[in-house]
Parts: sequence; C-alpha cells; structure tokens
Amino acid sequence: MSLPTQLKTTRMTDATTGDQIDNQVANLETAICDMFGVPIDTDIANAGFLWDATGLKKTIFQDNAADPNAVGQIARNGKILKFHDGGVRSIPLSLAGDAVESVVHSTASPQTLYSATILGGTLGTTGMIDGYVDLFINSILNGSNLTIALSYGGQTLTGPQLSNATGSTQSNFGIRANFRLGARNSATAQRWSASFQIGAEGAALNWGGVSNLWNVHRMGFLTVDSTIDQILAVTTTWSAASVSNSVNSEGFEIHRLR
Repeated sequence: MSLPTQLKTTRMTDATTGDQIDNQVANLETAICDMFGVPIDTDIANAGFLWDATGLKKTIFQDNAADPNAVGQIARNGKILKFHDGGVRSIPLSLAGDAVESVVHSTASPQTLYSATILGGTLGTTGMIDGYVDLFINSILNGSNLTIALSYGGQTLTGPQLSNATGSTQSNFGIRANFRLGARNSATAQRWSASFQIGAEGAALNWGGVSNLWNVHRMGFLTVDSTIDQILAVTTTWSAASVSNSVNSEGFEIHRLR
C-alpha cells in the first residue's frame, strides 16, 4: 500500500479552490485507508486503538482466525498472539503469578497454596505451558510427611511426599517444584512432567521414603477438556497436625510457551 501521488505532491492551502476540495479529501481518505488497512465504505464496529490525552494506551487485536502469513506481521489467532519472522512464532505469555506468602500450620487436610485459571483454548491441540512454585519449610517433625500435589482440571498430576526420617525436627529449607503441561495433538489429552528439589542437603530428608533422594522427577498423562476454563492448583497436606509442621508458599509463575 502506498500514498496516492496527488496527496504526496499537493496539499490543501488557502489557494485551494472549491472544485479541488472533493478530490483532495478523497485522496486523504484513500491514504488513511491504505496506511491502516481499513476497508472503504465498511462500518467498523470496534476501534483498533485506545487513546487519551497522553497518547496511545492500548491496541486491540481482533481474532484474525489465521496465522500471520508474511515476515513482520503480528496477528491474533484465537487466544494466541503470533509473530512472523520467516516462520510463525507464538509470543510467550505470562498466564499467572504471585509472590504473596501464605503459611499453613497444623493442617492435615489439603490446603491450596496457589491456583490459576487456565482459560479454555490456551492449550489447543499442540500448546504447552510451563511453571514453577517455591516453598519454604519452616519445620517438619521427625516421622512427618508433607504431600505436595499439582492438579489440572481436578485431576492430580503428581503428589510426592517429603518425608523426615532423620530422628529430629528439620527446619528452614526451600523446595522448588517445576512443571510442564502440554497438549497431545488433542484438546482433551495432555502430557505433563514435574520435578521437585530440596534446597538443603544438610537436612537428611527424602522423597517417598527413598533415602538420600534430593530430587524427584515424575511424568504422566491426563485427559482433561482444555477447551473450557480449568484450574491449575498447588496443594499441600501434612501427615500430622502440629505447629511444628509448617510450610510457606514463596511464589509461583505460569507461562504459555507455545
């Protein structure tokens, strides 16, 4: 698209005569439509931009219902914003995150530390999300277990137990859980992987009763309808209620990778 030659070489001035105005205005209309890709003689129901006195505040991408098809284009296809740089790339997106601490004391029933709504259509048939959650164990009694569970759409991905068989209370160490959830060429079938790490080897703890196991890795499959909104949650459950069994949630983040 290019500006009309007449508009590039002439402009309306005090010398413009009345019989020239219609043509000049028509040239201006054509130029504006060419530059912004706006169809002529078509009612536009929604603005593509939001402005105020300070300048441009927002760009509104309507669903293109197709990927961008030329280098340099950005377009929204469904819920996913995509960029063409010689190939079509999904733009990574932060889906949820929180750095607020919450403390669970004396709780032998499942407590949700973090949850996020993964909107329907986010995974599609080939999409993938990635995330982590950080925990801090204030203290865990000898003989106690802490179950850390990840779930999506009400189905548990994994729920390994952190066990203390050291003979004494262990205190003040961190745990990180990393997880990934991806579609299996279907909007109702997913694969997942997760890993959990203990942040202090000095505390002779273990996962699931396996001695000296500082890291645990799991993977598996789900069948959840991802075309509708689903909750991704992190819960903890202590084996015994005690003020000395205490865990802090230290933050989490979820991103869409593609």
